[in-house]
Amino acid sequence: MARAPVRIVVPALRVHVEGLRHGGRDGDRAARRARRVEREDRGRDDGEECGESSHARDLRVGRAGRVVCRAGGGPRYTRGRVDRIGLGFGHRCGHGHGRPADAGGGWGAALPGGGRAPRPTWSRPISTDTACPLLRAGANLWSGIGPDAAPAQAPRQVARMQALSLLLGLLALLASPRPGTGIAWQGSFEDCLKRSAAEGTPVFIAINMDGEAANERMVAQVYTDDTIIELADSCLALAASVSPHPAWDGECARFPGIVCDEHRSVEAHVRRRILKADAGAQIVAPQHLFLGPNGDVVVSVAYEITASELAWCFVTAIRMVDPGSKVRLPSGARAPKRLILNGVADATAGDGGAAPLTREEALTLIKAMKTGLMRGGRHKALLRILTVDEPEARDFLEVELRRIPGGRAGGRDDPRANLIRQIGVLSPPSYWAVVAEFATSSDDKLRAEAAVALEQLAAPKSLKQVRTALGKEKDPAIAKNWIRALGTTGSGDKRTRKALLKRAAKDKDELLRVNAVVALGSLAPGADVDTMLRMIFTEGQPVERAAAACAMAFTRDPKWIELLEQGAADAPDTPLSDACKAALQVLRRGSLAPLRGPLRQTAKDVIPRKRYFGN
Repeated sequence: MARAPVRIVVPALRVHVEGLRHGGRDGDRAARRARRVEREDRGRDDGEECGESSHARDLRVGRAGRVVCRAGGGPRYTRGRVDRIGLGFGHRCGHGHGRPADAGGGWGAALPGGGRAPRPTWSRPISTDTACPLLRAGANLWSGIGPDAAPAQAPRQVARMQALSLLLGLLALLASPRPGTGIAWQGSFEDCLKRSAAEGTPVFIAINMDGEAANERMVAQVYTDDTIIELADSCLALAASVSPHPAWDGECARFPGIVCDEHRSVEAHVRRRILKADAGAQIVAPQHLFLGPNGDVVVSVAYEITASELAWCFVTAIRMVDPGSKVRLPSGARAPKRLILNGVADATAGDGGAAPLTREEALTLIKAMKTGLMRGGRHKALLRILTVDEPEARDFLEVELRRIPGGRAGGRDDPRANLIRQIGVLSPPSYWAVVAEFATSSDDKLRAEAAVALEQLAAPKSLKQVRTALGKEKDPAIAKNWIRALGTTGSGDKRTRKALLKRAAKDKDELLRVNAVVALGSLAPGADVDTMLRMIFTEGQPVERAAAACAMAFTRDPKWIELLEQGAADAPDTPLSDACKAALQVLRRGSLAPLRGPLRQTAKDVIPRKRYFGN
């Protein structure tokens, strides 16, 4: 359970930066402006208003302790060199805006190596952990930048007051969890379960590992997303990671606000009580779980997902726990393909092992394969390597695909086709570049496998390649796969959306039209897609209605349940009824596996899509 912060009322907190050097004409202008600000601040009494020209006036404390410079046209302190940072305390002006006080006292620390800033310092939000406990106590954060940033001498009584304020502030800092700018991680698995049962709050668990690119992206890009941070405030958030990453103050540098022993303990609890490990006792990471008040899993999704997909999971879990919740689905949020409701992924079902190799492990394995030191198990080693999101692994697979000889005529036994299929099932989205080479191959089998692989990888960067391949494709049996790939790779693209809506309504080829309808389910939610699916389901031919049912299942939106129940009752023992029943299973359980059969019958799928439907 997170420690309650100590609330101490202190005067406004001042952060002064000494020795800031600017480069070029812009830097000189910024320095002159900073000196003018200092003079104005020193000449202003406590009761006077804050001037718009003051740089301190333009700094505001944002949500979660972020400091944003809102100076219109003001200096952007680029190419700066910070020699010393200090903390001091000041008074408030008549408007309640704190301003630097003309008083001594405070704390400072030199930055080793001059602290040269590699990027603009004040042009974007800046996290400041040291200020956050004081901000919660009602303080304001300021910046005084200038050649004489050290405060002037003050009367003895003021200096004593400020020294006492500083001491109390440091005590608040030590006694409070560091909030940082991310998710408020909790420290105890058992305490969260108790609080969840008492409060009816979902528990969010982020399973993460070190040294692997997808896990690193989740920490750096997804858990710091503003929408995710806001949604996480409605849950009790737990991090599960076996590796320690202690910071200088003893807290975890990867998951601020807790210590490493806490997230390691959570990992042990989750591994023992919830997850299904593979034969090597490995669990899938990254992976995300949402528990209800009774401790059961309500939503889970294995492997890497985007912020928009995790946002969908948050909203869905919150609504499942509290059907009356008014939480709204963020714009662009969509369900991940590997979503499971009321259960977790079975790590024993995969071919490549649950956990991907770390970079070091992958490089060692690649070296062994290149030098011929592998003694058997080459195919299994390839399956492990293609799960690694590292450039060396992708380069190795590209060379391997070019090195492998083709199979018999038509590519029927071509090992390259099998490897491309495995990439579609197991590899990170960045492997689209490995597959793209075969998108315009003269071999029909390789083109078809490339289309399905790119559909499953769903990398937006591959959209241009998918469009090109679709434009050149002459075989409808392969073109229909490119249409499906268009839906996943261009889910948020306006041009793709328009093209698929048009194909779903007007394409003269029934096979292409039906697959365009299915592809609508992969697009970002919107009224235009909803209207089209509803119209096709109620007015279309039976095969089109079945395709619309499959698309509704892909959206994972429960609003379609009533319409699908009616469709299943109106046409019993027909392909349409089968599609409706399968879609209902998906909407109630999350897994896409029930769609495998209806898509074979309706969309004429031949190549399996194990990434979506499992083995």
